[in-house]
Amino acid sequence: MGGKVLAPFLISVLVSAAVFAIENEYEDVIYLNNGSVVRGVIVEEVPGETYKIEIAGGSVIIFEADDVARIERESIGGLETRRSADEYRTIAFGASFVFGKYGDYGERFYGAEALVCWRLSRFFAPTAGVGYNRAVYESYFYEGVTYNIVPVYVGGRFTYLRAGSFGFFADVYGGYGFVYASGTQGESGGFTYGAGQGLEFGPPRFRGYVSLGYRRQHHLDRAGGALYVRVGALM
Repeated sequence: MGGKVLAPFLISVLVSAAVFAIENEYEDVIYLNNGSVVRGVIVEEVPGETYKIEIAGGSVIIFEADDVARIERESIGGLETRRSADEYRTIAFGASFVFGKYGDYGERFYGAEALVCWRLSRFFAPTAGVGYNRAVYESYFYEGVTYNIVPVYVGGRFTYLRAGSFGFFADVYGGYGFVYASGTQGESGGFTYGAGQGLEFGPPRFRGYVSLGYRRQHHLDRAGGALYVRVGALM
């Protein structure tokens, strides 16, 4: 009798354990209209009105149905792959306007740049870019001299903090700046490099950004250092 009673009991325990294990390999994922993603377990749902989800740590958040784009049940295994594929384009193209002021000789500069970004993860992306900058001297010694600079560079963007639709990043880059100067003779290009800190914002597939940075442009036997502001977007 003991064996006959024990066998069904063990089968019931094993089935319950299997169901529990399968259930715990998945989680509920709420995609919001503002681009945010919330993961956890939906504990209460009022169709067309509200969704209540319990996230890691035990906190419970309530969302209005109008704020929810869609709800899916996803495997916890392979989570990073799913998030990267759904939240970001693997290759993103961007454009930005840049303006600043060199400190060595008092010239201001401005221009535009095009950027290609490979998003290897949510936190790191190699980049490549090309631009056109125009620097105008204000110093009396170089008055009337204008520099046309075409920087070509590669670099990397590191997103070190993300909160909802916002993220803080650092970028570094280096390359070559082709220089043509009007109003003076004998100028040529040279290495260019720099780094910046910025804020990105918006939904994952269209991220605006603004950054503050410092760059160096070498030509002939000297170099100019510049503080700059860059405003642009990746899509």
